[in-house]
Amino acid sequence: MVLVFDQFEEFFAAAHSLAQQRRFYEFLEKCLALPYVKVVLSLREDYIHNLLECNRRVNLDIIDNNILDKSILYYIGNFSKVSAHQLIHQLTGQAQFHLEPALIERLVEDLAGELGEVRPIELQVLGDQLQTENITTLAQYAHCGDGDRSPKAVLMDRYLDSVIRDCGEENRRAAELVLYWLTDEAETRPLRTKAELAAHLGAEAPKLELVLNIYVHSGIVLLLPAHPIERYQLVHDYLVAMIRRQRGSRLLSEIAALQQQDIAHKNAIARQQKLLRNGASMLLISFVSVTVLGGLGNRIRTQNQQIRLGLAANEALDLYDISQTEGLFAALDAAQTLQNTRVTDPERVAVVPLA
Repeated sequence: MVLVFDQFEEFFAAAHSLAQQRRFYEFLEKCLALPYVKVVLSLREDYIHNLLECNRRVNLDIIDNNILDKSILYYIGNFSKVSAHQLIHQLTGQAQFHLEPALIERLVEDLAGELGEVRPIELQVLGDQLQTENITTLAQYAHCGDGDRSPKAVLMDRYLDSVIRDCGEENRRAAELVLYWLTDEAETRPLRTKAELAAHLGAEAPKLELVLNIYVHSGIVLLLPAHPIERYQLVHDYLVAMIRRQRGSRLLSEIAALQQQDIAHKNAIARQQKLLRNGASMLLISFVSVTVLGGLGNRIRTQNQQIRLGLAANEALDLYDISQTEGLFAALDAAQTLQNTRVTDPERVAVVPLA
């Protein structure tokens, strides 16, 4: 029996306490003590040091208490050109999707690039797109080239675009922006929370939940459980270059437009709030002014005006959520000013503007 724990780096994010981790380490200890049971932990290289905690927490005599021993540690790397060539022959034969030998040679060369190695996930993505578009000959593949972009680059971009289309045409802008903000200027794959992504999307933020769900299920974005909040990350480095170099300039212009819209929207709200605040304060001041001078003019007319102004001020405060405390202070200031003012014409109603 073989137990495989793939993407095991997620364990350290989900089991954030030593007590939770110890439960698994004890389970691992029991598994390794059983005959005919093997355990495979597959994780990213930059997380492997976390396994040292396992050595200290449980008894692993069966592996000499050295979980990072070279005899049990295997590096899963890229394919060599020869291995990639053999694998393509094997996989296409099993799938009854036969590729022209010349096409296989070209695919291996394009995928190997300068490093001379083929990334498994890049081979998977390109192979999927070839099958989707039913490209089986070198001529068909070469025809996919677009100006300065190689056929491989175009097909990889089409794969990415197909995932974006799965989000729905009405969500395309949000879907592309999410991919962009899952990269950074250093062309790495930063971990982003949902709140961080939403802050960059502006008016597109309500579409974030749907887009992230589709990306996670499609396999191009990882959902990393964490405490107290989960995070998202692109599945592989190669996606960063595709997003930044092939789509970056167009997305940057859209981001700039969104930022300008956001600034204009905030400025408009600020101006509106200022006008409403000043208007409500003027109504309150008028109300107090009439109250103070109510006995100096026509009593009936003053009382009617007092009621109307009072109702208007109250509606302004309720409707526009102006602070009651702020309005009362403005009114009291006006009343004090009126008391200190000598009235010469009882028919006039003083209105003191807010500074």
